[in-house]
Amino acid sequence: IKKPLKDNEGEKSVLDIFELKPKKEEVDLASSMMGKPFDKGVPVFYMEGLSFMREGIRVYPVFFNYEELQSFVSKAVEKDKIKGEELQKQEVNIIGLSDVLDELKSGQNPMLKQVVFYPPEESVQYMKSHK
Repeated sequence: IKKPLKDNEGEKSVLDIFELKPKKEEVDLASSMMGKPFDKGVPVFYMEGLSFMREGIRVYPVFFNYEELQSFVSKAVEKDKIKGEELQKQEVNIIGLSDVLDELKSGQNPMLKQVVFYPPEESVQYMKSHK
């Protein structure tokens, strides 16, 4: 994430505030699943056809953790057996988080406005424990 900083002379150059680092396990898994090294930073996982309604809008979940995607799919299959059978046939897609963010920023793909990022459960628990 970048943010312009200002000083007495006006706006300075853009500086990095923080950097997102991928978990080695997720990068290794993404590489294994793709059959080639994953070199696009933080991998995110999604499935075509995996969506649900939230407040009357269809949203598409994207996960930072492959296992959590699988858990989400398992729960979806339990809820809706017919859709679940179709869903189980779908492949998991992997893309770099920075690619998704660049596409969102460009505004060229309106469907991306319906993407919902699911943070890893361990991150959610960490945030809850440090309130």
